[in-house]
Amino acid sequence: MRKKIHVTLSLIVATALLSFMACQPKTTDPTRLPVTSAKGATTIDPFTGLAIMVENAQDRKFSLYQGPPPPKRVTEKMSEFPVAAKGDMERRDYGPLEVLRAHPLGKVQNMGALTVSFNQPMIPLTDLEQEKNQKIPLSIDPRPQGAFKWLGTTVVSFEPDRRFPFATRYVVKIPQGTTSAVGGVLKESRQFSFETPRVALASSHPYSTQSHVIPEAAIVLIFNQRIDPTHIAANTSVLAGLTQIPFTLVPRSKWKDVKPWGKQHKKWDARRTVVLQPRAELPKATGFTVRLKKGIRSEEGPLETLADQSLTFQTYGPLKVNGVGCGWKLGPCLPGHSPRIQFSNRLALDEKEMKKRIAIRPAVKNLEIRGYGESVYLNGEFLPAKTYTVLVKRDVKDIYEQTLPAKWQGKLKILDATPEMHLPAYKFGVLESKEGKALEVETINNLKEAVITLVEVQPEHMLSTIGLMRDYYWSSGSYSYVGKRYARFKVPTPKQLAKAPGIPGPADYVPGQRMTYAKKFNQRKNVQEKSRINLNKILKGKGGTVFVQIYSPDLHTSRYTNPYRWVLIQVTNLGITARYDNDRIVTMVTELSSGKPVGNASVALYKRKNSKDYYNVDTEHIWKGTTNAQGMVEAPGVRNKGPRGPYVLVVENKK
Repeated sequence: MRKKIHVTLSLIVATALLSFMACQPKTTDPTRLPVTSAKGATTIDPFTGLAIMVENAQDRKFSLYQGPPPPKRVTEKMSEFPVAAKGDMERRDYGPLEVLRAHPLGKVQNMGALTVSFNQPMIPLTDLEQEKNQKIPLSIDPRPQGAFKWLGTTVVSFEPDRRFPFATRYVVKIPQGTTSAVGGVLKESRQFSFETPRVALASSHPYSTQSHVIPEAAIVLIFNQRIDPTHIAANTSVLAGLTQIPFTLVPRSKWKDVKPWGKQHKKWDARRTVVLQPRAELPKATGFTVRLKKGIRSEEGPLETLADQSLTFQTYGPLKVNGVGCGWKLGPCLPGHSPRIQFSNRLALDEKEMKKRIAIRPAVKNLEIRGYGESVYLNGEFLPAKTYTVLVKRDVKDIYEQTLPAKWQGKLKILDATPEMHLPAYKFGVLESKEGKALEVETINNLKEAVITLVEVQPEHMLSTIGLMRDYYWSSGSYSYVGKRYARFKVPTPKQLAKAPGIPGPADYVPGQRMTYAKKFNQRKNVQEKSRINLNKILKGKGGTVFVQIYSPDLHTSRYTNPYRWVLIQVTNLGITARYDNDRIVTMVTELSSGKPVGNASVALYKRKNSKDYYNVDTEHIWKGTTNAQGMVEAPGVRNKGPRGPYVLVVENKK
């Protein structure tokens, strides 16, 4: 290889030399050219063989020439602002000037600004400083302290320094002939008005309808605007029925001493507050009316009030017991409710003292007595259909240091218990087969015969049954949208359910083998009892899943109460633990009683099958397997070409 390289290089060098020799110019040798002119001056450069340049008179003539144009600038020269209008510009006719909107109008409560809108520009576009000098096309009478502002070119506003003074009627005028910036003329003058609030009570102490006011209380009146206290006092009367109660005007320096409101005096605005003190203590247990005559003036404006204003309050009375019972009317109580003793005033006793002064006969188990305001609540195990005697001692004391005039005794009536039925699980439950196949139910006052429906649910119907339990809603009417969505199975209606109120119970929409029978749950009135429903009647000694429905007419206490109770119960001794992801579904089967793994158990996987609608679904079998000695089995996940869920996992012990 090295030899071949050398041969190649030799050929390249030889070729280059031959090419160089072939390219020599065929010119006269510069060494043989004449290097001097006839006059003896040198004319040829001996190194380059070129003629030497000689300056002549023409070369000395030099003049500047026009260069390239300058680059374009990105800036632009602005004209003067505002641009002077061209004298020969054609003017457009915008028509007459009109007022589009004015705000506010009529009686107002509070507002920030007066605004008027026009249909044409009223001022030219200009800066804020020049805008202030533009003519305002309207007037306000009376005009408060404030300033006009233009909101664009068509809307003008007036903003007062604080707010528009109250008790004032404002008139806004726009004169005829007002001209817009584009030449429009207002053909007729425009006028509108608005009125700010007159004097009114904003709040008071005591507040209107307040009860339990102390006899020494002062009367504090707080208004919505500045007023003259002397004028208010002269036009105010305090009445107890038709009797005038004399009072004095309390100066501001003594506001802190008035009872019981003096601690709040720093919050009162002296320009809006009037404090009146009755000259003598007010009678107890008496209602009072504070009346302000019409014609009250304001310190802000000339408008007077047009009608009387008043508030009422009542002083506390002697301590007494109003009654005992439940509800606002202190009527009979249902079992489980907390009766209360209602006093006329708030008690000053703690719970320990109340227990010493309140007794109930016959005794009530686990009795607790708690006081809230004027009420004392009695919490305990009151028996149904029983009447109790409540005793209150005379030395019970209220917050005003008053006691009862004598000991008090009243009757407390407890009604029959409301019919109730409680299942051991909500919607879904499990019964261990080794512990029996009886479902325990707690009931009270279900004295009439009930109807029990048992439906054995197969795996292929599990998803539709679960969906039904989620969406079913009992209705007292003849139509229930939720009930109609599910296909009702053509099963014979038991005689006992033929006249059941409302739509059928959910069991009518659950497919599967079923049985119906009657049962009486309660034998004694007002006694809570436990009953058992034997699921083996439908399972016939094997395990499985049962939909249990109970219809009890006693539960239908009103047109809105549901007489049905239901639950889906699995009877089994197998426990299933399943974890899944996109790759696999891992299942472990154990015994519920011992927790030991169950080997050689058959595991089947079902999934929801596409059906005609969302509610009436079918389930198809998609996979089966058997657990190993550790009770484990693995099914393919979605990523491993497994089907998508939702799934129902069913395990059957082959032993």
